[in-house]
Amino acid sequence: MKTEKISFEPKEVDIEIGKTSSIR
Repeated sequence: MKTEKISFEPKEVDIEIGKTSSIR
């Protein structure tokens, strides 16, 4: 089900993951 979320919005997910990675 993770692929489905990234399938219809990979840019938004990438930005969210990048922000979380920066904070971590």
